Amino acid sequence: MHVLLRIRNGSEVMGKLVVEEENTVTLIGALTIKYIQNEDGVPQMYFSKYCLFNKSMDVVFPMDCILHIFKDPVPSLIDYYEEQLEVIQATLEKKIEVMKKRQQDTTDWQKQEEILYAMIEKEMSDTEVH
Repeated sequence: MHVLLRIRNGSEVMGKLVVEEENTVTLIGALTIKYIQNEDGVPQMYFSKYCLFNKSMDVVFPMDCILHIFKDPVPSLIDYYEEQLEVIQATLEKKIEVMKKRQQDTTDWQKQEEILYAMIEKEMSDTEVH
C-alpha cells in the first residue's frame, strides 16, 4: 500500500508501507517529495531518495518522528512516484557500479604503488655495485 508520511521536520516521504507497528513504520522505496518553483514562478515537485548515504531505499521511521500517515494518495501521485522510483533505482544502480569500478581502480593502483615501493626499497638496500 502506498502511503505519504509527513515528518515532524516538515518533509514529506512517500513509499510502500510494509510494516506498521506500535512504535515504527517501515517503508520500502522511501522517496522525499521536494517542492520548487521554476524560473517562471510555476510550482513544481520532484522525488529524491530519502537518505543519500545508504544503498537501501527502505527506511524504518519511529512513530514519534511522524506527524501524519496518509494512506490514500491520489492515483496520479502514485503513478508519478512509481515512474520516479524506477528512474532513481536505475540511477542508483549505475552509481554503485561506477563506485565499484573506481574502488577496483584504486585497489589496482594501490597494489602497483606497493610493488613500486617494494622495488625501490629493494634497490636501496642493495649496496653492491653492478
